[in-house]
Amino acid sequence: MFEGPAAFGKFAALDRLSVADWLADEGFDPVVRKLIDVENRGLFGAANADLSLLFDVPEMAWNLHDPDEADESGVYTFRGGMIEVPEAAARAVGRRVVTGVEATAVEVGSDGIVWVRYRTGGRSRVATARSVILATPAPVTAVLVKTGLSPAVKRTLASIDYAAYVTVNLFLTERVWSEAWSLASLDDPFVTLYDVIRTQVRPGYTERGILGVYIAPERAADRSLLRLSDRSMVDTTVKALSRYDPGIGAKVVGSDVHRFEHAFPVFRPGYLSVLESLYRDRSARGPLVLSGDYLVYPTFDGAVASGGRAAEAVDAYL
Repeated sequence: MFEGPAAFGKFAALDRLSVADWLADEGFDPVVRKLIDVENRGLFGAANADLSLLFDVPEMAWNLHDPDEADESGVYTFRGGMIEVPEAAARAVGRRVVTGVEATAVEVGSDGIVWVRYRTGGRSRVATARSVILATPAPVTAVLVKTGLSPAVKRTLASIDYAAYVTVNLFLTERVWSEAWSLASLDDPFVTLYDVIRTQVRPGYTERGILGVYIAPERAADRSLLRLSDRSMVDTTVKALSRYDPGIGAKVVGSDVHRFEHAFPVFRPGYLSVLESLYRDRSARGPLVLSGDYLVYPTFDGAVASGGRAAEAVDAYL
């Protein structure tokens, strides 16, 4: 999936179909359709009807693959969470990294130098560079960049839809579920449950636990989740979990709710044309370089692959 739009040419017909249309055309059982739908909403925040078949084939293949096959790659984790990845990068480059600031504008001057305006500590500042990688969500990039990208690229970036997403972590007096790392749920307000502590504890551990609950919209265009209060989301989640553990309410000693306005780019039917327009436009090859999972595949792996490509593009430009 990481070879760019040219690699998809012979499969372009799949990009004209949604996953929902293809499953219906092929006569898949409603239960199978529902399983794939909840998997897609759990991973991408987007339902079968929202997704291009071309870009969902790898995920369906992964989920339906035999886990006993020797070529399964397994999973990876970090002791302190994914934050360890950027923290390691920050340590490697030392004081050249500035964090905790708000970028407000990016402009390319007539001399080709990039000006990045940002706010920190209530003050406005400016950083300059010969090249800048734009790793913000596509619509955010479209707003931030004042000069340097073509009008066509900015229109394309602004047109990319993002699914909203909410995570609720429940802190429990005891570990309530340990049979697997993740569990997809077909008939609940949430789509996925995670045993958050699984990689940090010994087998058979039953003491205090954290249950991660992922909540996705029914359709990617639905933003209503972002407007719900923390209390409402926690109460709804605990009530739904009570179907499986009637006493779970008494075990909850705390919660942590996070809303993600730009959780996942939606690779809708026809998304191949979006990739083609962004890849071929020279204004996105330097001094401004685009980066993000919307350019590859809406997963952590896609974001990493995109970052590597962006670094190579900067080297080529400079």
